[in-house]
Amino acid sequence: MTPIATPSKSKRSALVPIFIACIGAVLIVIGSGSQLLPTLRGWLPDSLTPIIVTTKYPEAQVVWLEESADRDPDFAVTMTNQKFLDSLAARDIKWRIIDDDQPEAAELVKLATSPAMLFVVKQATGEFKIVGTKPIPKSSKEANEAIAEVMGK
Repeated sequence: MTPIATPSKSKRSALVPIFIACIGAVLIVIGSGSQLLPTLRGWLPDSLTPIIVTTKYPEAQVVWLEESADRDPDFAVTMTNQKFLDSLAARDIKWRIIDDDQPEAAELVKLATSPAMLFVVKQATGEFKIVGTKPIPKSSKEANEAIAEVMGK
């Protein structure tokens, strides 16, 4: 049986400085914390950098698409809340409730399921583009949260 060859002491001792250098590099990265990480992030390929979409549509109009005969009572209370309606006017938010049976709702019904809170932007062609869809709000707080999320207002 042939003995297994082991590196001599001189070869192992030659690896010690490399090992110590690696440990030192790791300690520098850990010790620098958040100061070195942005620099390293610049070296990473774009595919590894997270993309955060923060597009807001302040010019959007709010359209509540619903079947009026099946109106949610909470939504009805929200839409009769004068304080809420005044806040929409103060923020210059154009809004409208459209019954999904109306002819003008035909295009919206193709793009969204009724009932829905839609955020639409008028295109140069005169057509409307849906830039956000939310469920019908149960309160003015829910409506304001959806408006803030999509419109930034």
